[in-house]
Order: sequence, then structure tokens, then C-alpha cells
Amino acid sequence: MRQVYLCLLFIISASILLAQSDDRYFEVGIKAGIVNYQGDLQEDLFTTSGSQPLFGGFLRYSLNENFAVRGVLEAGSIAASDTDSPKLAARGFSFESNLVAGELVVEYLPLGKERFQNGIFFSQVNPYVFAGLGVAIADAEVATVDPADASRFPEADDQSNFFTLPLGAGVRADIASGFAVGVEANFRATFSDYLDGVSMNGNSNRNDWFWTFGAYASFTFGNQDKDSMNF
Repeated sequence: MRQVYLCLLFIISASILLAQSDDRYFEVGIKAGIVNYQGDLQEDLFTTSGSQPLFGGFLRYSLNENFAVRGVLEAGSIAASDTDSPKLAARGFSFESNLVAGELVVEYLPLGKERFQNGIFFSQVNPYVFAGLGVAIADAEVATVDPADASRFPEADDQSNFFTLPLGAGVRADIASGFAVGVEANFRATFSDYLDGVSMNGNSNRNDWFWTFGAYASFTFGNQDKDSMNF
């Protein structure tokens, strides 16, 4: 399945890089939101107690009105505790970890239109989806209520570097020729059960995920005559 995903991504990327368009430009953006995790210590997709702040930035290149490539770097933290789950409270594990995630994604805007017509800018709002490749760094520290359990961690196969496959969707509003805002949700598969530092001492049959939700603002540069705010 992973090989199929990579092949599809390569084909899509090669196709859009060869596309011709006059609506090409760069933009730089900042992002703020929350990050949540799903794994051995948090089985639900979302919990209020598990939500942590997230901040990041990105560089985006619009290839045409329908496709863009974006490089993203985000930082935050993830944490969870068995005490928040009636089912797991007796076990008494908890963890926390700083998180740094970087990725390269391809955006597809199915309803995208050229921003300029006859030299006049037209604002627009577009939904979009995206997918790509990424990496994450998270060095989980596990704590236990029972001191006798402390010797179980770190587990022998514990890791802190992860290959990720981001997949998400959002809504983008081009308000002015040099300014846009948006919101998006991004789910990442890690292909590992060690994002939380717990595997053999938990459920080793299911890998961990993390996801983010946030808002962003971006500023266009690169085409001083047409698309930018002259930064």
C-alpha cells in the first residue's frame, strides 16, 4: 500500500510540475492551532485533555489555479494519560513529548480559478485537499504510577524519528492579491507504535497517529508586478 501511495504521489507531482500557467507565485505563511494524538494511551480520535498548542510556518508555490506545492514545518507537544480513560485508569501510564514535524505536500483546489482577469484581482474562497510525505521527531517520556512498572521503559525498540504520510483538507480565502487566510485539518500516519513510547506494554497491533487543526495567514511574493504586496 505504501508503494502504491508513493507511485501515485510521484505521478501527480510530475504532472503538475509540467503544467503551464501564468498564475504562478510564492507565498510564506504562519500557522497556529492544536495537535492531538491517537494511540496506546488515548484511543479516541479527539479529547480536550489531549489537545496541545501547535505553531508553524510554510512556504507555498502555486503552480496554477488548481495545484500548489507546500513545504511545512510545525512544532508543538503531545501528551496523554491513562487516568483520563475509565478503561485504562488502573494501568497508570502517561507520557509527554515535544513534537517537530516537517512535510512536503501537494494541494489540489478543484474549484480554483485564476486570480487575475484582465489585470483585475478577484477574491475567492476554495476548498482543497492535500497529501504528501513527511518526517516527525518525538522523544516520548513515559511515566508510571506503580514504581515497579518504571523498569519497562524505554522499551527495547523505542524510536524518536518517524516517517509520516500526511493527508488533509482545508478551506482557503484569497482576500487580496498578496494576502490569504485559511483553516485546515491534517492527519498523519506514522507507521509506528512508538509515538507515545508504549507498544509491547500496550496494544502492539495498532500504530499511532497524530493530527493537527489550525488557522493560517499567508503573504505572497515573487511577482512584483502582479501578484504580490511588494515584499
